[in-house]
Amino acid sequence: MSANPGNNFGPDQGQSQYPPVQYNGQPQPPYVPQGRKRSPWLAVACVAIALLIATNGYWVLADGGLGSGLLGSDDEFEYLELVRLDSTRSDYYQTLRENLCPSDPTYEEGVQFCTDLVRHDLGDTYWLTYDSSYYQATGGHAYQEASEEIDAILDLIGVSDSNDQVENLALVLSFINEHVVYSPDLDNRYNAPVETLAYGSGDCDDFAALAAALFERIGVESAIAFFANDADEGHAMNLVKLNDLGDYGYYFYGDLTGQGLDDGRWIIIEPQSLIDDQYDPEWLEQWDLKVAAEI
Repeated sequence: MSANPGNNFGPDQGQSQYPPVQYNGQPQPPYVPQGRKRSPWLAVACVAIALLIATNGYWVLADGGLGSGLLGSDDEFEYLELVRLDSTRSDYYQTLRENLCPSDPTYEEGVQFCTDLVRHDLGDTYWLTYDSSYYQATGGHAYQEASEEIDAILDLIGVSDSNDQVENLALVLSFINEHVVYSPDLDNRYNAPVETLAYGSGDCDDFAALAAALFERIGVESAIAFFANDADEGHAMNLVKLNDLGDYGYYFYGDLTGQGLDDGRWIIIEPQSLIDDQYDPEWLEQWDLKVAAEI
């Protein structure tokens, strides 16, 4: 493995420019969670239609957003009930964006707002002025409700303390890729993890925020990272602080203290891919890290 050159500061940018990262291992056979089988799409469609009729159209389902490889049919009903986002919570998150996120954020401002949304949905007491208005309207705290939803999601997908961290990481990635589909923003917008769950769709930063929340809750230190390539295209992925991914190939940074992250190895996770697809030279080596923020 070649050594990571470390921090190379551009003369006018004042932020770290990180070249293609180190890699380890080779692609491995697909990870298949034991005891869980992919159910037919027809069954999923029937569940979705039944719920739409029963709730008189209150559900908003994204096309392809209800893959059930991890959830049985009974759990799908519970899942849809769990992730439903009512209009009050939707208004609450939109109010946060309008008042707290710059209209044209820099890399640093964007990644910080994303991480703040993640911390909020993990139960941190963020933005109490806005939460007070939410509490007066609903009798509940938005950050507490979001945190409870994250916990319930992990119970549904079978995350367990008896699994090692890589097994749980694989379950999380499988869940995300079966229940969330990519959908581009018409205008740059950062969604909270529970919003992405409700919509069943999002762009790359929404995937990264949702994955970061789930990773943190299973005990894996994580960060959200923004990247750019030579075509001036941007992308968001995750970083996790692990020594390795078991038998799976991966890319990693050996030192990101210059980005304000803790000392140690940070593995790149593409949240739009399963764990056995994390070793992808053609995709990953085009991206230069611009900024990262630890959850």
